[in-house]
Amino acid sequence: HGIGFQKYYSSSSSGLPSSSGIGIGTGTGRAGTTNTANTAASPGISIPARRSIHFSTVEIREYPRIVGDNPSVTSGPPVTLDWGYDPRTAVTVSVDRFESYRPPGDAAEGRTSPKDPILFMIPQWEREIRLLRGGCTREEIADATRRAEEEKMKRDDTLRRLRLQKFEYVAELVGRKARRLLGREDSDKKLYRRWLIEDRRRREAGLR
Repeated sequence: HGIGFQKYYSSSSSGLPSSSGIGIGTGTGRAGTTNTANTAASPGISIPARRSIHFSTVEIREYPRIVGDNPSVTSGPPVTLDWGYDPRTAVTVSVDRFESYRPPGDAAEGRTSPKDPILFMIPQWEREIRLLRGGCTREEIADATRRAEEEKMKRDDTLRRLRLQKFEYVAELVGRKARRLLGREDSDKKLYRRWLIEDRRRREAGLR
């Protein structure tokens, strides 16, 4: 009944679950100290050691699928994981064994998930089937779908408001600059007219 970030398929003798699950690092690791001090360092200089934590096992759990509230789905009901799980279905394996079941490309490049996010996308019809098989009713699925659509509409409205606010802000800046330029032009015209008047007065006074 669980849904996970990666799927691990194996026979019953492998020790790993045959269905999908989520890997959870347990507290059975150990804390260690790696001494990175340079032997050629001058006496009296203390170089701090680099600390690290190592995990030895991974616990794989299976969580039930339930209707979610994330409106990022294109259509249909969102799907999420429940908080509760059955401890009897949990499997504990070593980190080395867990890593051996990862895809070769991911393990070599240090990725914990496939590079293409479309691999995690579940079609609407499959989400509905999984929820129905998990015990959800059609009414719950319909309610979740309606709530997701309402949240998407609210998000779209918020984005429109933000874009409008940005446009209004830019328009206000342009308006202020235009008013400053027009005000400066009016001031220059006033100064020029005042200079003409004063110049005319000086000329008239000189003629007398």
